[in-house]
Amino acid sequence: MDPYSEAGVVRAGERFAREGFLENFGLPDVTYGDRFPGEGMTGPSGSRPSDPIYHGYPPGSEWLGGLYSRWFGAGRVALFRVFPVAFALLASATFLAGLTWAVGRSQACWVYLACLLTPMFTAMSHVLHYQGYALSLLLIELAILMNLLSPSGPGRARAGTVAALFLLGFLQGYLCYDYCFVTTFAAVPIALLIVPDDRAIPWKSILALCVAAGLGFVMAHGLHFTQSLLYFGDLRSALEEYAFRSKKEYAARSLLEGRSTIEGILIGVRYYARAYLRWNQLFGVAGEVLVAGLIWVLVVSQATFGAGRWQFQAIMTRPSARELAGLAAALAIGLGWLFVKRYHALNHLNYIGRHLFLFHLSGCLIVARAIAIHPRAPIPSVAAPVSRAGVDRDSSESQEKSAHGHQSKPKVLV
Repeated sequence: MDPYSEAGVVRAGERFAREGFLENFGLPDVTYGDRFPGEGMTGPSGSRPSDPIYHGYPPGSEWLGGLYSRWFGAGRVALFRVFPVAFALLASATFLAGLTWAVGRSQACWVYLACLLTPMFTAMSHVLHYQGYALSLLLIELAILMNLLSPSGPGRARAGTVAALFLLGFLQGYLCYDYCFVTTFAAVPIALLIVPDDRAIPWKSILALCVAAGLGFVMAHGLHFTQSLLYFGDLRSALEEYAFRSKKEYAARSLLEGRSTIEGILIGVRYYARAYLRWNQLFGVAGEVLVAGLIWVLVVSQATFGAGRWQFQAIMTRPSARELAGLAAALAIGLGWLFVKRYHALNHLNYIGRHLFLFHLSGCLIVARAIAIHPRAPIPSVAAPVSRAGVDRDSSESQEKSAHGHQSKPKVLV
């Protein structure tokens, strides 16, 4: 799924394992050795033509590669994959538990299944670069937030929760910079979607959680910049390296060259939508079904359908303004890099587009909470025994009211 970056992780990890994790002040040499010739970055990675040390992303993935190389031996990629996959399974189970706390067992199963059916949920869970860990860390963060803000949760952030968000932000930040918006602001749409409408959203706690996650992220990149500063030996050289990377040429530049900012964003949104809805890409058929479901619950308020002698009624409640605000916030957060750095976002859409997972989850929660399906009374058979005609009048009237939806709110089965 990402052989270019994985080759660098394995090569740099081998050097860390052999020469120590503080070699080059902990910065990776992604060209080390002779493994995977011609794959990935095989020459200078920065502004200096003779310098192979990589400064683009923080070295979290390469450090993990170094640990794997020490434990199993260099280059044993199949064994290395056990760790991101096991972490993905653990994070997925934690995420399902968080959903159950937030919306109940039945709805949680439907939402989890809708997430599981998206290609992006599993497609990169084995990858040795940051994509193999970033979504799993996000799932754990979402589980913590859903537990905190659920109807039975504490509702307000405690010191332990704030510390956990800080740690998750730091780990995400030391892997990459791509997940900065999703990691920092995930609490906003989750609060809008999970907190019951009759309960005030604890915005002070939400702000504290966003600051904690964002601060952890920033500190990770501060550490990375410090490593580069120590490596170069002076501030000017370190800043020149980062300026060189900010001006990096991307294939998407030709697509957007000469267009206004608004035109560029609209083109980017179109590319994001294609990646989201195309059946074999990020969200595939599950994304298409979700969009159809959102349109359905926005337009239709009630539907009845039958199966044989049994009738089932689907009651749809249109999303509240708070839920729609949560959906919009999740979409804006997922498109963050398109607004800030369009070339980077469109050139790495197969990675950056995965930030729309927050939008997908928000839409699934809305649809699951908007639709309730319950059985109605069975249609009486024409050949019913005569003795049934003598049934108690009150009971008959009660059944008739139930059949026409005049009773109190029906028991929700799904």
